[in-house]
Amino acid sequence: MRTLTASLRLVHAPLSNQQADILKKVKTAGAKRLKQRLGEAPIYMIAQRQEIFLENASFDDDTGVASFELVLGDKRLPGRVNVASLSERYGNPDAPSMRFAQRDNAIFVMDVDEKGESKIVWGGGPDLLLMEAWRKDHDVFFDGNVREFATYRLLYIGMSDNGAYQRLINSPHHARLAILTNEWQIRAEARVSDELYFFLFEIEPLQIQMWGPEDE
Repeated sequence: MRTLTASLRLVHAPLSNQQADILKKVKTAGAKRLKQRLGEAPIYMIAQRQEIFLENASFDDDTGVASFELVLGDKRLPGRVNVASLSERYGNPDAPSMRFAQRDNAIFVMDVDEKGESKIVWGGGPDLLLMEAWRKDHDVFFDGNVREFATYRLLYIGMSDNGAYQRLINSPHHARLAILTNEWQIRAEARVSDELYFFLFEIEPLQIQMWGPEDE
């Protein structure tokens, strides 16, 4: 007897419709790699959640840890990122120093060379931070209920033989356009584009074979 089961794994943190639109226009090597990775995902979901804002970021030079807050409506979730550890994991070990910055609703870790010029080696917004903490990344911590900030209203599920990036993001998608046209925003001042999120999944199959006395 043969049994095939499969699980779904996110290939990247949820992308808002606005972030996906920006990604489509970016031509850097990093963006190209991300598009390729997203294109490997055959299954996608569209969901809605109020936009999360990253506020009050600060960096402790002594510990190498950055503190911040995620804000969802009237809820606040304190968090921390081990900047020093992320710099060691993803940066240049020969770089003289590192730097931390908050901008565009995201946190960035940068290497600094001898000329004082910075290069981003790691960066992420609220949804990437939440995903890393959910997956037990030892460099991202939250003090509170992460689930409250990672709860979405599912609107659509789809599958594409050509990859989710091409089907959902790079070309006009009927469900995406219909949702943008007909759904109401959650926060009064928000755009639906900022509250619409895309989840792209790869399939991880597990095949189980069992033999009994009647099997040859």
